[in-house]
Amino acid sequence: MEKSLLYVVGTSLLLSLLLSVAVYVIRGSFMPLRKTKQKKMLERAIRQGHVVTATLSSHRRTSPPAAGESFTQRDIAVYAYQYRGKTYRYRVLGMESPPEKLSLYFVRNPARAFPQSDFAAGSFRYWLFFLVSFALIALINLYSSGYIGG
Repeated sequence: MEKSLLYVVGTSLLLSLLLSVAVYVIRGSFMPLRKTKQKKMLERAIRQGHVVTATLSSHRRTSPPAAGESFTQRDIAVYAYQYRGKTYRYRVLGMESPPEKLSLYFVRNPARAFPQSDFAAGSFRYWLFFLVSFALIALINLYSSGYIGG
């Protein structure tokens, strides 16, 4: 019995959604350990007084964005900060309108400073995983149903 295209795509969508939710739940059960470690690093840097204020020194766009695109990874902002008389630089990719000042933290090495926002990682990876798994499951379903490859 031949399956309809809507059935194949719907099944693929449901399977990839279930797979993505399962990965999110399993991965999420380990995230509190990681967040605790990162939070401890931030607290340690603050406790040691390893907090610097960086000032925007340059902001440039390497190539114009595509039509209708407002955010691009080709935006580069460079911040400069000083610690004990030595000047360091911190580069940020993807900030369209970066702030003039940015607080940076470090534990031991001032050259490896990080902003507090580094610990607030978004769920972009899960969306990417969902889209890739959907595409793969859809291709497998389309192939096994005879819509492609035969």
